[in-house]
Amino acid sequence: MSISRTVDDLVYQVQIYNIPLLPIQQPLTFLELKDAIQTSVDILYHLHEEEYRSYKDFQYAEAVKEFGISSEGVLSDKNLMLVPDALRWINQFRSNFLSRFSTYTITICGLDRMLEKTYKEFLQALKNTRYNSLVPNQEQQKQSLDKRKEEIKYYTLLRNKVFAHTSFAAPQGDLEDLQSASLAFYSGSGMRYAEDHVYMQIDYPFVKGNIQVELRIFKDFSNLIILHYNEWAKMFTEIFVQLPNVK
Repeated sequence: MSISRTVDDLVYQVQIYNIPLLPIQQPLTFLELKDAIQTSVDILYHLHEEEYRSYKDFQYAEAVKEFGISSEGVLSDKNLMLVPDALRWINQFRSNFLSRFSTYTITICGLDRMLEKTYKEFLQALKNTRYNSLVPNQEQQKQSLDKRKEEIKYYTLLRNKVFAHTSFAAPQGDLEDLQSASLAFYSGSGMRYAEDHVYMQIDYPFVKGNIQVELRIFKDFSNLIILHYNEWAKMFTEIFVQLPNVK
C-alpha cells in the first residue's frame, strides 16, 4: 500500500523542512510511527493471504457441498451420519475465520486512528512554519476526514460493537436487541457460507431499516481497503508536492 511509503516520505519531509511534527528530543518517535504504520499494513496483507490458505486447508468448497451447509450455516438433514463431522468442521472453521476477521477489523480501525492523529498533528505543525499557507481550510479538512470515516464505517461499527468489546459487555446506551445481537454476531451469526468463501452480513439491529451489508476480506481488500489507504496517502502527498525544492 502506498500509505507506508507516504509515511516514510512524511518523516523525511518534516526533517528536511524543519516541520515540528514530533518532539526533536524524542527522535525514536519517528521510527515508532513508521514501524507502527508498516506493521499494521503488513498485518492486513498477512490476514488476506491467510484467508486464501485457510480455505485450502479446510477444503472449504468440498466441505460445504458434502455436508450440505446452507448460506446461514444450517446443515442438511439428508445424511444424518455426517452431522457430527459437519458440526466439528463448522466449529473449527468458524473460530478460525472469526479470529482472522476480528483482527482484520481492529487493525483497519487502529491504522485509521493513527493516520488521523498524524494528519491532524502534521497540519498543526505546518501552521507553525512559513508553509502554513499549504494547510487546507477547516471545511476541506472536515470533508477529507469524513470521507475516510465513511469508507470504513461498517468496519468501525463492528469494531465498536462486537470485536473491541461487545455491546453486551459495554452497552453505552445500546438497546437490548443490539446487546443480544452483539453476542450472537461474535459467535458467528453474521457469517454467510457461499460456495467458495465466507462473508459477514450486517443487518438490523446493527443498521437501521431493511438494509443488508456484506463484508468480504477478499473483495474488500482490493476494492475498498487498498483504495481507502491510497486516499489517505493522497491527503499527505497533496501537501508534499507543494513544498518548495530544498537547495
